[in-house]
Amino acid sequence: LDVLRAEQEARVGVLAEELREVKSRCLRKSKKEDNLLIFSGDDLSEDTKRFRHQRLLKKRMETLSTSHSKLELQVQRLEKRLQAPSHYQRVTTNDVLEEDLTARVTLLEDNSKQTSKALFNVSRQVA
Repeated sequence: LDVLRAEQEARVGVLAEELREVKSRCLRKSKKEDNLLIFSGDDLSEDTKRFRHQRLLKKRMETLSTSHSKLELQVQRLEKRLQAPSHYQRVTTNDVLEEDLTARVTLLEDNSKQTSKALFNVSRQVA
């Protein structure tokens, strides 16, 4: 039982690390795109330059919605992998792992809500 618990804890740790890496990759990519939008366009007309912040907000909103959907899909895949037992293991209930997974899912849901609120605020600013 201890061996199974250790294996499950190791698997949960690996999956959590994968989720963190995916999230950080999405954030790095969006920051690079934002910088390109801000610093490009020296030869643009005055009207185009004047609305650059709106283009930046629109791009940021698209990036947030894209990364949000990618993270949701990643979370769903990781949850399925955690719930599906290996073919050689019996399904056992482990309260510690269940509480840990519940806490992590709650944290991911809270992050999802915050991202949704940020998207709503950005969309209100653009409108």
